[in-house]
Amino acid sequence: MPGAQQKAAIYCRVSTLHQVDKDSLPMQKQDMINYARYALGIDNYEVFEDAGYSGKNTDRPAFRDMMERIEAGEFSHVLVWKIDRISRNLLDFATMYARCKKLGVTFVSKNEQFDTSTAMGEAMLKIILVFAELERNMTSERVSSTMNARAAEGKWNGGRVPFAYNYDRETDSFSIRDDEANIALELKDAYLRTHSLTNTARFLNEAGRRTRRGYPWTCVTVALILRSPFYRGTYRYNYRDESDATFSFKNKSEWIMCAKHHPPLFSDEDCKLIDYWLDKNRRVKGKATHVQRKLVHVFSGLIRCGNCGSNYIASASRCLASGYQPSMYLCSGRRRFHTCKNRYITDITVGNFVFNYISNVIRLRDSF
Repeated sequence: MPGAQQKAAIYCRVSTLHQVDKDSLPMQKQDMINYARYALGIDNYEVFEDAGYSGKNTDRPAFRDMMERIEAGEFSHVLVWKIDRISRNLLDFATMYARCKKLGVTFVSKNEQFDTSTAMGEAMLKIILVFAELERNMTSERVSSTMNARAAEGKWNGGRVPFAYNYDRETDSFSIRDDEANIALELKDAYLRTHSLTNTARFLNEAGRRTRRGYPWTCVTVALILRSPFYRGTYRYNYRDESDATFSFKNKSEWIMCAKHHPPLFSDEDCKLIDYWLDKNRRVKGKATHVQRKLVHVFSGLIRCGNCGSNYIASASRCLASGYQPSMYLCSGRRRFHTCKNRYITDITVGNFVFNYISNVIRLRDSF
């Protein structure tokens, strides 16, 4: 490609804000601009910068923008300070390099002093990448081993401090936070009284209780506290599978459990009852194994709000003079979060509409 048509994409990355403060990005940028001009003879270039992003993958805004423009045929060269600025993962880099090679774009690493326009440069690139990935994997294993050893000794490895507790960094110990502990105890008592996650969340919200972040309680947040061993005085670590994007658990043989790690909030007797009802009410293949229901709400789960799109919640309405107690359906956006102004409706109105609709369909079918 003639020199006048050559254009370089200069890519810079640092993984921490500390490196940004130390002017690592400006140093990389200026170094590669000079290299493009005087070593490659390319005066036409554009710089792409990702500050504060790890090299474990290529999910970075500037990198994505650069690759899209490479695909569009805008650049003839990709220039980096070191190859690990692109990625420390062999598969990620191999994918990126294959795209560049297919488009005829030359990859150049300034610090390693090679470019992929030569056979030797391409061979050296693959060798260096193997060792870069090996170094990253070994570092990850060392960090995991160290943190697991700390957890086994009962030391806190950081993260969000559980609701109803305070953490003291100096003494590395936990203490009960009274204001939130009172809410957690209300939560526990409400569940043992109602045996229902939904009713417990409703009770807390109607009483004006909120989570630490000020959000209303839901079945999920209630269940997280009831199931967590932390409120029983046990510190659990290495139980979540970080390689899975969804919240999944590792095999229990890999869990690190430290009993009597901190003051428990729930008594042993209460924990046994909680476990009993959680197991009894658990869902199997999406279906509840135990249902508590005094009234059958015929249209429960079938009505959606035409204003905000939320599902309608079913509950019992007041008993009529005839003795019949209809079901009442109210927008969940209005009931839980007060974000909707749509009014409630009873199954008397809904039932009449549904039966009239069905009868009209039958008449139309007979007429046709």
